[in-house]
Amino acid sequence: SNNQQHGELQMPTPTSAEIAARLDRLPSSRTVWTMVVLLSLGGFFEFYDLFFTGYVAPAEFSTYVARRANHEVMVRGTFANIRIRNEMVAGSDGGLTRHMPDGAIVTVFDAAVRYRAAGVSLVVIAGANYGCGSSRDWAAKGTALLGISAVLAESFERIHRSNLVGMGVIPLEFPPGVSRRSLGLDGTETIDLLGLADGLRPGMEVTARFVRPDGAARTVPMLCRIDTAREADWVRHGGILPYVFRDMISVAPVPVPAGA
Repeated sequence: SNNQQHGELQMPTPTSAEIAARLDRLPSSRTVWTMVVLLSLGGFFEFYDLFFTGYVAPAEFSTYVARRANHEVMVRGTFANIRIRNEMVAGSDGGLTRHMPDGAIVTVFDAAVRYRAAGVSLVVIAGANYGCGSSRDWAAKGTALLGISAVLAESFERIHRSNLVGMGVIPLEFPPGVSRRSLGLDGTETIDLLGLADGLRPGMEVTARFVRPDGAARTVPMLCRIDTAREADWVRHGGILPYVFRDMISVAPVPVPAGA
């Protein structure tokens, strides 16, 4: 493929076991869900830019708008805006992050591929009104395709919150007056989510435990911005499409009369 010819990493196709696990992403046996930070961002998030990697030759690329149906291109464009500032990579703009624990600076997509191969769940830490900007549909789709399971923010733009939930990503809000900055988070922490063993409920409290590399830890009560019981079902199934698919296959087939 062109992807291999250019020496780029390819997001592996999920196995049937991974898909089955994704359909039950919050099993009752999971008392602690440990995640690694993929990005630490401010609030405003625009999606489109001129950054390009993927299957399409640069001369044929045009814009992300023209390639919306190609998920291999779009997942590489997520968090790739040339103006985006990931606080984990100080002094750099664009779609870069720091892979942990080695600290290597790589593209967001490359880091996501490496974490997925290692079976690591990912989280994004952000500021207020997270999700403002254009193309909020692919901003949520790309987030899920990168393997991000939750976004911890001071607040969420209304439509983007709904889109994240529809893709099976959990939106969690810091308490008033608490933020990534007041907690001194720099993205090197691992984050344990506690309180999910009994399942998701609208507006429930989820405890986030931030553990620094030196072992120091701090816990913060987060507001789960899953606002309805139906949304909780969507997230438990990994998003709207898996929810609908599972609902369809759970219905007994209607017998077809002989000769029909």
